[in-house]
Amino acid sequence: MLSELHKKDRMMDIEHLILSLEGALDYFRANYHTIDNLNVFPVPDGDTGVNMLLTLEPAVEAIRRSEKRDFESVLSILQEETTINSRGNSGFILSQFFSGFSETVMDRGMITPEVLTEAFHQGHYVSKTAISTPMEGTMLSVFEAIAGAMSHARNGSVLEHLETAVKSGREEVFRSPEKLPVLKKAGVVDSGALGFVFLIEGMKRRLRGEEVGIENEDLYRFEPDVNTDIEELMHVGNRYCTELLIKRRENTPPNGLEEYLKNIGDSLALLVKDDIIKLHVHTNEPESVVNELSRYGTVVSKKIDDMKKQIEEEAKLFHHENEIGMLALAPGEGFRSVLHEFEPGLDVLVHDRNLPKTGDILHHVDQMPYEDVIVMANDKNIIPAVQLVKKKSNKHVEIFPSKNIVQGLAAVMGFVKNLSWQENLAQMTESMELVESISVYRSVKDSRFSGTAIPRGHYFAVMNSDVLAVNAGFRELVLKAVDAADPVSRINLSFYYNDQVDTELLESIRETLEGEYEDMDIEVHYGGQKTALLLIGLE
Repeated sequence: MLSELHKKDRMMDIEHLILSLEGALDYFRANYHTIDNLNVFPVPDGDTGVNMLLTLEPAVEAIRRSEKRDFESVLSILQEETTINSRGNSGFILSQFFSGFSETVMDRGMITPEVLTEAFHQGHYVSKTAISTPMEGTMLSVFEAIAGAMSHARNGSVLEHLETAVKSGREEVFRSPEKLPVLKKAGVVDSGALGFVFLIEGMKRRLRGEEVGIENEDLYRFEPDVNTDIEELMHVGNRYCTELLIKRRENTPPNGLEEYLKNIGDSLALLVKDDIIKLHVHTNEPESVVNELSRYGTVVSKKIDDMKKQIEEEAKLFHHENEIGMLALAPGEGFRSVLHEFEPGLDVLVHDRNLPKTGDILHHVDQMPYEDVIVMANDKNIIPAVQLVKKKSNKHVEIFPSKNIVQGLAAVMGFVKNLSWQENLAQMTESMELVESISVYRSVKDSRFSGTAIPRGHYFAVMNSDVLAVNAGFRELVLKAVDAADPVSRINLSFYYNDQVDTELLESIRETLEGEYEDMDIEVHYGGQKTALLLIGLE
C-alpha cells in the first residue's frame, strides 16, 4: 500500500498526486452537506456542495479506472472529466481551476513546491478569466490567497506548501463576509470558498496518513446582520439556472455570443475550447439561450433548473421537519459510494480496523440537520457505542442493529425519509431479512473455528457463525462457499472486495458463476474493508 508523503519531500510523484485527489474527494464526500447548508450566494438554493461533488467525483473515479500512470494522462482525465461534468457556478469555477492547474503541471512534468505555486496561480488565472463577472469573497479569492501565500512561503516541501494552502485558504474564507455583503446578512461564510478549502484539507490529510474528519458547521456561522431582509436574500432576478454542453460544428470563434449572454442573464460562465462550448448562465429566457447556442453545434446535454422553486423547497426543508435522518457506519471507504447509490442523501461515517469512538459517532449525529436519527451499526461490536450515543445525544436516536455491512446495505432499501422512525425500522428489518451474508478470510495460523480445523494460510468462509468451506485456493473457496449457500434460490449476488483481492481473479469467479446460475444477477463492488478479504451478499 502506498505510504504517506514524507514531511520533507520536495517532489510529489504521480501516485501521491492520485492519492491526494482521492483524499480530496473522500473528505468532500464526508462534508458536502455542510457546504450545501451554508449556500446563499449567488442564490440560496442549497446545492453548492453537491455541485462541487458531482464535478470532481467522475474525474477521480475515471483516474482510478485508468491504467495509465503519468502526469499527462492523469491530468488530462482530470481536465476533461471536470469540464464535461461541471455542475452549477461552483462546479464550473472548480473545473477551470483544475484546467489551469493541470496545464502547468503537464508543462513542467513534475510537482515541486515551486511548480505547485505556479499551478495555483495558473488555476486562479484560468478560472477568473472564464467568469464574466468575477466576484471577491468567493472561491476565486481563495485561489488567489493560496497562490499568494505559497509565493511568500519559505523554500519548503510539497506537504508544507499544502499546509500553507489550508491555513491561508481558511483565513480567506473567514474574510468572505466582509467582501460579500449578502454573506454578512445571512451570517455565513462563502460556501464555494469553504468547499475548495475542504478539498485541499482532504489532500493534505491523505498525504499525511490522517483520517477523514467531520467539519463543525457552527464554526462557519455567526450572528447575521440585524438589518437582514430575508425576502431580499430569497429574491431571484433571473429565475432559471441554465447549463449547456455544445459539440461545435466548426472551430471558428462564436462572435457576439458572450455579449448576447450578458444581455440576457447573469452569473455567466462560458468556456469555448477545441470542439466544445460549455455554458452556465442564470436567465429568465432559457429556451432562447438553448436556441441561440444550437446555432453553433449540437446540444449534447441540457439542464434547466427553476431556482425560485429550489429556494422555496430549500426554505421548507432547511430544518428537515417531519424527516428522519440516517447515519450508516461503514467498514471501508468503498461502501460510501455503494450506500449513496441506494440513498444519495445518506450520512456515512467510515471507520477502519479500529472501530469508531462513541464521541465520533455522537459528534456526527449532533451535526446532522434532523431531530430524529436512525444509526445503522453494521457491526455487532459497535452497537454498545451507539447505545451510549442514544443516551448522550439531545436528539431522538434509534438504533438499527445490523450486524454487518451486507445487512445494512439491504436495510437501506427499506428507508424512506418522510416516514416515521417506527415505520422505517419495520421496513428496514423486512429488507434486511431478505439477505444472507458470507465473509471470506485467510487464516494467519493453524486454528479452529466453530469446530472446523483451518490450516495456516488457508481461506475460509463463514455464514451465520458457521464455517461453509475451507480451501487453500481463493477461487475454489469462493465457489464452494457460494455453492453451499443454496444459490438456486437466490436472485442477486454481490461481491465486496478489499485491497488484498486480485480483481482479475474475482472477475473470473464472477464469469464462472454467471455460467452456472444464468438467472442470478452478479455485481462486484470495491468495499475496502480491513478484516474480511471478501464479503458476499445473497438475496
